[in-house]
Amino acid sequence: MKYTKPAYSAEQHLKVLEKRGLQISDSDKALHYLKYIGYYRLTGYCLPFQDSAAGDHSFLEGTSFDDVLNLYVFDRELRIHVLDAMERIEVAFRAAISNTMSMAYGPHWYLDERHFGKRYGGKAKHAYDHAILLREIDKADSISLRHYRSTYTDPIYPPSWVVIESLSFGSCSMMFAHLRKAQIKLVSKELELGPTLLVSWIQGLVLLRNLCAHHGRIWNRKFSHRLSIHGKISGVLLENIDRDNKFYVYASLIVYFLRSISPDTSWAKKLSRLIEVHQDIHISDMGFPKDWKERELWKNFL
Repeated sequence: MKYTKPAYSAEQHLKVLEKRGLQISDSDKALHYLKYIGYYRLTGYCLPFQDSAAGDHSFLEGTSFDDVLNLYVFDRELRIHVLDAMERIEVAFRAAISNTMSMAYGPHWYLDERHFGKRYGGKAKHAYDHAILLREIDKADSISLRHYRSTYTDPIYPPSWVVIESLSFGSCSMMFAHLRKAQIKLVSKELELGPTLLVSWIQGLVLLRNLCAHHGRIWNRKFSHRLSIHGKISGVLLENIDRDNKFYVYASLIVYFLRSISPDTSWAKKLSRLIEVHQDIHISDMGFPKDWKERELWKNFL
């Protein structure tokens, strides 16, 4: 089937929204946001304000452009807030791999292919492609890498603490997932989680981090990655893990990691304030239960 729809200007998109019943009190303001955010991105935030039964994208009576914009702003602020937490978790994860493996096997442990195998807890039949790791290191660039390359010739690759800081979060997570079981257990102890849980949960957080970094909508998203529940899960976290796989589950993981990484964290308080400021947002769309503030994992940080 050939796509034949024409491109619309911001003015044309504004007329479409008005025709569907969206109330627009300030046309200049609406045009500004349509121009600099884009109609397509904003339409994702129109969904809860539209009559799903009508099937024509018409808006519920009384819905204004500001209603849609406020939801967009909330999701944007939520992404920024998540990235603040992910920076701490990612740094701690990188340090746990490098410190644990380097102390046990030396600073260049990652060059030994015997440390790698099939993905732990996964169904993949193929072993880790070590050559891809080396090619990624070859392409990487940083002051530390330049210094090593201009100073040392043997081995040609730098110690792991330089390498791991140069790889993407996703690459670090895949490297970790393909370590041998005994080594994954060593690293997992540093982050106080079982190996199966840590492999799965870090992969989930990588996806969340990438969504936020690339401005993806997370407010009502049902995440595709299935978080593992196999292994010993702390009671304070267990009651917050469900199969809805919405943002609340990931927010709970963030708080769980931060309680060890940053015990004095105010991340949960700031999340609560963000929700209070945007009190018209239905947090059930993100999987938040009504009693979330009273649950043990959260109340200690609110």
